[in-house]
Amino acid sequence: MNLEEVSTVCQWLIDADKIDFLDISLWDCFKKPNDEKYQHMSLLAYFKQLDFKNVKWTVAGKITNAVEVQQILDAGFSFPETLEEWIDPSWEKFDLRKNPLTPWLKPYMIDKIKNFETVLNGYFPTVSDFRIKGYKHKLLKLVSGIRYKNDFYKYPYEIKILHKIWKYRQPEIEGFYSE
Repeated sequence: MNLEEVSTVCQWLIDADKIDFLDISLWDCFKKPNDEKYQHMSLLAYFKQLDFKNVKWTVAGKITNAVEVQQILDAGFSFPETLEEWIDPSWEKFDLRKNPLTPWLKPYMIDKIKNFETVLNGYFPTVSDFRIKGYKHKLLKLVSGIRYKNDFYKYPYEIKILHKIWKYRQPEIEGFYSE
């Protein structure tokens, strides 16, 4: 799809009330489009032209400093600022990116994301779970490190077994552990 087709589909989804949130994930939101017709603006500026109505939108990609964050905020994107805004249904699964109704994610993609997350949680275990320390932390990091360093994420059953045995907690899902 070219840039115009993408924006047409986005606007149709918004106008047809098919979505309540649009994530514009770009490798570089400040990059100029490849299409010569739009070389005078960034991809962020191009997508800002859409009429988002009540649809929340996000952008991602190569946002590395406060100036760039401010440019994105100036373009109209904002995170919820209060607890009440964060618990709004449209933001409920945004942070976790685990919405199974995301139509462009195929089942194999979801499996790949979950497997990667398992390896990542093994290689960088949460420090807020006081049960995973000492030899448990070292063993988990060693086992998952082999996968992580070799970009091998399929079937991380050994990490899942260690997580299950040690009752590994994901604070972003289960809250914080307290002794």
